[in-house]
Amino acid sequence: MPNNIISLLDSDVATQLENALDRGALFLTPNTRLAAYLRDLLDDMMLERRGVVKDLAKNAAKGVWQSPELIPFDAWTAAQWTTAILSGKTAPRLILTAGQDVLYWERALEQSPIAQTLMSPAAAA
Repeated sequence: MPNNIISLLDSDVATQLENALDRGALFLTPNTRLAAYLRDLLDDMMLERRGVVKDLAKNAAKGVWQSPELIPFDAWTAAQWTTAILSGKTAPRLILTAGQDVLYWERALEQSPIAQTLMSPAAAA
């Protein structure tokens, strides 16, 4: 990731990200690719904040920090569901897969009067 991406962030966004890092906040992203991108961005922010050049051999002590908890939303949801089941807070039930979810919505749309007005009910699902 180019180092200058940090300079492109709105100062309020950068400040909020830094504050969230300091608090040990959980960062949720819509997918794995954005989780990896955000991890790189946060790492670059920490390096810049600590005045560390990319040559960590010269700055080893400054180049260490607590890695943020950063996870895609679907993985976080599945982990929360598993924790709730194992702790007895909810009855054991399965979570729909992505394919099952789409099929459910397609069937619901097919049975809806609005389906007649849609060009592609499957795409709407």
